[in-house]
Amino acid sequence: MTIGPSEKKPLVSVVIPSYNHELYVRAAIESVLDSSVKNFEILVVDDGSTDQSVKIVNEMKDPRLKLFTQKNMGAHEAINRGVSLAAAPWIAILNSDDRFHPRKLEMHLELHASNPHLEASASRVRYIYEDGKPVPSDGYLAWRYGEAKRSYSGGKSLWISLIQTNHLVTTSSLFIGKAS
Repeated sequence: MTIGPSEKKPLVSVVIPSYNHELYVRAAIESVLDSSVKNFEILVVDDGSTDQSVKIVNEMKDPRLKLFTQKNMGAHEAINRGVSLAAAPWIAILNSDDRFHPRKLEMHLELHASNPHLEASASRVRYIYEDGKPVPSDGYLAWRYGEAKRSYSGGKSLWISLIQTNHLVTTSSLFIGKAS
């Protein structure tokens, strides 16, 4: 399923807090631009970078990409500013050194369309090395995910299971309704 662009309001606002990630910010933005969902806006909030991050974002030409700069106040402030500027009913956070799977937004939108009572969801993460190659999913990481899955299947509440197993390891896994 490919969801096309809209001439009006975006369906998803992708908030990218950025600080000194000149080596990664382009790949993060490109991963959103390569999304199967095209009706989005990208709000990069640069948190006072001292490297070439701002220059790199400015070089990227896409009308859905907006850059905001601020003095260094921390990732939480950059995220909060991006969320406050978001025009879409859905918000996805993407840290500037992470990447989205091409179908991430699509899969979240489908999940929420099928379950309208949901206000938020989180995706699994896949760890990658700096060169983009995946970290093998055997061993400890597979065990941690298995623990989360088993404890939830065993009757624990989802949130308790996720917190106890530290499965919500990054804000990049979150997808939230703006009204939430």
